[in-house]
Amino acid sequence: MITADEAQLLRIELLQRAASSYEKIGSRQAAAECWAELGDYGKAGEQYAQGGDLDRAARAWLQAGSYREALSAYRQWEQQLSPGDTWRRLQALLGQSACHVLGTRGSSPVAPDFSAAVGRE
Repeated sequence: MITADEAQLLRIELLQRAASSYEKIGSRQAAAECWAELGDYGKAGEQYAQGGDLDRAARAWLQAGSYREALSAYRQWEQQLSPGDTWRRLQALLGQSACHVLGTRGSSPVAPDFSAAVGRE
């Protein structure tokens, strides 16, 4: 019988192996979900983006605090949307807003191109 700590370590090891295996065979969505389950949202964002899922990539990067990558993905995603896709366009714009606002927080801004005023706009 294994302890709870050993079970957690085993779970982490198996998820890491699964993510790496999925990456090797090009199953980006599955790899991203493994990385997200592990709490590595930066790697999850990379995999989602490589798989063409800019919406999920942007959200993962936002969660990881990678605001520059998230903003870029939100902008690209918005450009791909059809003119009548109001709901998704709103999501993309709100995501961009969050990147601007969060990117200016803290003692030193993540990037000079972020603006809280643009985020509120």
